Amino acid sequence: MQKHFKLDVIDDLPSSTITLRGTQRWLVCCPLCGCTHDVSAADETQPYSPYCQSLPAVFRAVQVAWQKLHPEVAKYKTLRLVKPH
Repeated sequence: MQKHFKLDVIDDLPSSTITLRGTQRWLVCCPLCGCTHDVSAADETQPYSPYCQSLPAVFRAVQVAWQKLHPEVAKYKTLRLVKPH
């Protein structure tokens, strides 16, 4: 999924479509770090701050590597969740 990453922006925020796995909702490729995040408790009507932003020490290495590949995402701290089709 990361190899095919393309930054999509909605309402001036990067966006990511939620993937359903049973009753769980996931971001398969977070636009801010490239990781997978559980977003089951997130409200897709509000800007979402993923774990890579709320727990920066845990995600620091992957986020730095991701931002080297995709420097355009470095300015963002939240994203827009898109409901699955």
